[in-house]
Amino acid sequence: MFGRNNKEKNYKFKSLRTYSWSKVVTNKKKFRKLFDRWEINYLSVELAFYNKLFDEENWTVNITLKAYTVDDEEKSTLHCEHKKEVEVDKSQNIFIYDFGWGDDEYGKYWEKGHHLWEAYVEDKLVGKADFYIEDHGPVTETDNPYFRVLSLRTYETSGDDSDNEERFYCKVFDKSKTRYISGELRFASKLSQPWLSEFFFNIYDDTGQLIGYSDVLSLVTPEKRYLFEKGKGFSIRQHFQRG
Repeated sequence: MFGRNNKEKNYKFKSLRTYSWSKVVTNKKKFRKLFDRWEINYLSVELAFYNKLFDEENWTVNITLKAYTVDDEEKSTLHCEHKKEVEVDKSQNIFIYDFGWGDDEYGKYWEKGHHLWEAYVEDKLVGKADFYIEDHGPVTETDNPYFRVLSLRTYETSGDDSDNEERFYCKVFDKSKTRYISGELRFASKLSQPWLSEFFFNIYDDTGQLIGYSDVLSLVTPEKRYLFEKGKGFSIRQHFQRG
């Protein structure tokens, strides 16, 4: 068929995202940009693209994944260069390819700093994914070496967000008047030096279904109290359902 030898026409890049392989549960990946050195052994990346030959024919493609350390905004150490010829099955609307690099021992390979994954399809750069490593110990249910939570509260807003003094915090909202529901996290750093943070704000309904998601990547400096806010909703009422 005309044009089928040009493999660029066979796919459309979707995403390149990083995650910790050891945190995968029932094949569900938690995509993140920030990790603590002592919680990871292999740092993995997922390449996803749309298969334009879906339900038509199988085809093969060459994929290359490279991992670097970044110093002063320039690529320095090349950690790995993984090359693989893979078959894209016509039954796959979205093709996914996973690869990880590291060591069996936690905390041994990846060091604190800025790192980068690059993905190539047929030697063409299609995507980049920056990720960062901190080195203060993993956060668990019983120990958080990074910060102390001061409060987590919710409030209704128009989406532009209001000044702190104008916020009315509550746990129950009027469906007919609710546009955006925002979460406000206040915390204090426990560390004596700056550190990079990544916070995830998840909103669930009463059945446990995830209905809203957002994240914040930010630098935290010592001896300060921080406030992060994220919301869910639309600029029209009646979006939220009773529950």
